[in-house]
Amino acid sequence: MTWQKPFDAFVAPARLKPQIWRLIVGMVLISVAFFAVAISLILIVPGTVGYLDDIYTYDACEFETGQLCRSTIWVELFAFSGAIVGVWLAARGLHKRSFASLLGSRDKFFRDFGCAVLVLFGIYGLLYLGLFGAGIEPLPLAQHDFLSWVSVIFPITVAALLVQTLAEEIVFRGYLQQQFAARFQGPLVWLFVPSLVFGLLHYDPVLLGGNVWAFIIVISFSGIVMADLTARTGTLGAAWGLHWANNVIALLLFGYDDPYSTLALFLFPYSAADTPFWSVMFWGIAVPGSVWLILRRLLAR
Repeated sequence: MTWQKPFDAFVAPARLKPQIWRLIVGMVLISVAFFAVAISLILIVPGTVGYLDDIYTYDACEFETGQLCRSTIWVELFAFSGAIVGVWLAARGLHKRSFASLLGSRDKFFRDFGCAVLVLFGIYGLLYLGLFGAGIEPLPLAQHDFLSWVSVIFPITVAALLVQTLAEEIVFRGYLQQQFAARFQGPLVWLFVPSLVFGLLHYDPVLLGGNVWAFIIVISFSGIVMADLTARTGTLGAAWGLHWANNVIALLLFGYDDPYSTLALFLFPYSAADTPFWSVMFWGIAVPGSVWLILRRLLAR
């Protein structure tokens, strides 16, 4: 499969209003909408008022009080609904096109989403079994009672992650990639610039320590993989599926020993900052690279 035909159809709606000033104003609008929703959630949802002050302190779930890790679920995840609203406003008001045009081909959207989820879960499952079985990775420790986790945290977080990952894909692989491609012919801009920005927005030296640039590299690489699959398929389905499945594994199943892992069922006995460099690069390059090689062939059928 090549980029040309599916990507031309994907980018066509953006060519109606390709001016860079519209893109800049659109990104400002998206940012304002995102922060407006985030601040509203902090002020409205009980238990999150101090979120910005203690973002790096543990916020363990308390089932007895119904706290439900509010700062993580509501502020970190559901706040991304504001970005979706912002993209809708930018698409309709600035570019005179529909919100659906950001998603690409409807015929392949959900098929590609499902394929990407199954492939990523399959690869991670085989690698975890192999690494844990060989003793290369230490076994993660249970953080929550399974029944409480599966009945309360799991369904809410799965829904929240659908919102969060769809928002990021619509912004980076939808809005930015389409508008850049409508203005610039070469893939150096529309393939790499949104992916680099996506990676840099994860810059967090407090949480990631000396591994911060390693994580930015692997996140940017994942962004390139998702951007390439979007171009090849003409839809956000595969990119959204990869992003959602990855975040389910990283935030809901196996987390690091740090404040952002309060939802995870299991925790590794070290933080993201203390993760071995080889581990960051292996998981971050080998896994999305393998998924890319499989999906580019699978989705070409």
